[in-house]
Amino acid sequence: MLSPLSHAVDDKCAACKAVAGELEIGLSREKPRNHLDMRHRLDSKGQRQGKLIDYRISELRVVDLLDGLCDKMQDYTLRIFPDSHEWYKVGNWDNLVT
Repeated sequence: MLSPLSHAVDDKCAACKAVAGELEIGLSREKPRNHLDMRHRLDSKGQRQGKLIDYRISELRVVDLLDGLCDKMQDYTLRIFPDSHEWYKVGNWDNLVT
C-alpha cells in the first residue's frame, strides 16, 4: 500500500492532468481568429501606429482559455482506489456512487 505522501503526489499529478485535459478540450473547440489590431494611435502624418498581434500567441487567447476553467473543474471529484487516487469528471452528480 502506498504512503499518504505518495497519494498526495499522485493526486496533484492527476489534478494537473485533469486541468490539461480541460485546456485541450478548450483548444479543440476554439474558433479560428484573425490578428488583434492594436493600431489605435495616429502619427503626425495620420498613419495608424501600433502592433498587429497574432491571436494564437496573445494574452487574450490565454484569458479566453482560462475563463470558466474553475467552473469546469467543479465537475471533477477524487476517485479513491485501494492503490491509487485519480480525478474523475462526473457526468451526473445525482447518480454518483461513493
